[in-house]
Amino acid sequence: MMHVVTQTLPRLCKGDGLETARAVALAEIDVHIDNLKRCLHWLIAAGVSVISVDMNRGTDQPLITVSASDSLHQLFGEDCAFGGRRRENSLIVDTWLAQRHGCTIRWQEVEA
Repeated sequence: MMHVVTQTLPRLCKGDGLETARAVALAEIDVHIDNLKRCLHWLIAAGVSVISVDMNRGTDQPLITVSASDSLHQLFGEDCAFGGRRRENSLIVDTWLAQRHGCTIRWQEVEA
């Protein structure tokens, strides 16, 4: 099944008179990439396994999904927040969020 993504932000094409908007978009991308690189280095150095990275245009911060581990709550301490709970068949899935280096870090913990 193909997932279709519609464009919600304006296109930034050369010669469209939106040079300022293009410069702002590029500056935002540079900041996101710098923050993402710093955060990934920090996570990997701490022994955290990274699953995926999402840098959708128009979002405030890159989103990094990591594997759940016992050390995450110790690593983030009081800085992690409960992101929600859902039931999948007989399992309960809790989502946790934390922020570091301009990125949001997300992981899920499963209970039977």
